[in-house]
Parts: sequence; C-alpha cells; structure tokens
Amino acid sequence: MTNNVRNMSDTVVSKAESMAGTVKDKAYELRDKASEFGETMSEKAKMMSDKASTTMHTVSDKASNAMHSVSDKASAAMGTVTEKANMAMTSMGESMTGLAETIREKAPGAVAPYARRAAASLEQAGTYLEQGTIGDMVDDITGLVHRHPLLVLITGLGLGFMLARKRNS
Repeated sequence: MTNNVRNMSDTVVSKAESMAGTVKDKAYELRDKASEFGETMSEKAKMMSDKASTTMHTVSDKASNAMHSVSDKASAAMGTVTEKANMAMTSMGESMTGLAETIREKAPGAVAPYARRAAASLEQAGTYLEQGTIGDMVDDITGLVHRHPLLVLITGLGLGFMLARKRNS
C-alpha cells in the first residue's frame, strides 16, 4: 500500500507540476497580449490626440480668419460712415458761412451791429465745421466735459427736461 500511496503521490505531484507549468505559460501569454493591447491603445490614443489637435488648430485658424474679416468690414464701414459725417459737417459749415455773409449784407441799419456779431459767431461755427472732423469734435466735447463737468451735467438735465415736456405735449 505504501507503494500505491507513493505512486499516487508522485502522480499528483507530477500533475500539479504540469498544471503549474500550463498556468505559468498561460500567464506569460496573457501578459504578452495585455502588453500588445496596451501598446495598441496607446498608439490609438496618440492618433486621436494628434487628430484632435489638428482639428483644433484648423477651427482656431478659421475663427481667426473670420474675426479678421469681420473686423476689416467693420473698419471699412466705420470709415465710410465717418467720411460721410465729415462731408455733411463740411457742407453744413459752408452753409453757415454763406448764411453769415447774407446776414451781414442784408441786416438793416438799427440791428446791423447785432447782426454782424451774430454773423461773426455763425461764420466762426461754420469754419469750425468746415475744417474739423468728427474726431476733432469728439475730442473738443470730451475736453469740455473734463473742464466743466457740472455745467455739462446741468445742460444735459435741462435739455432732457425740455425734450420730455415737448414729447408729452
């Protein structure tokens, strides 16, 4: 019986060693497949990252080009508006200067001194409009607001009040 037990024991040990070898081989095989899978996934992730980066740059370039185009069109439109406003100011200035001359020529004797002063003021305003630009006018108004803020505030409130009354009547 001892021989039987010993034979059985040897058989069990032999089968265990064989199974351990098989498990070990399968573990190595599984490790190799996992490594290959990791490398494949890493390559695919890099390709996706590169594609996303390229797409992002393309979209960014297109957005930048669109912004430049809009900016250029807005600048051109603003230039046209400014040019037309400057032309209108010049025309108004010429009309005011002409009106000043007419007032000087046709003012009757008793009111002539007052008419000449009014004509001089009208001519001065006309010259300002003829020779100036919208930018000059904005700069002058900005300077006036800085020099006399209270006066500008009161004038604005007064004009607003008068316009509101005119609108309600």
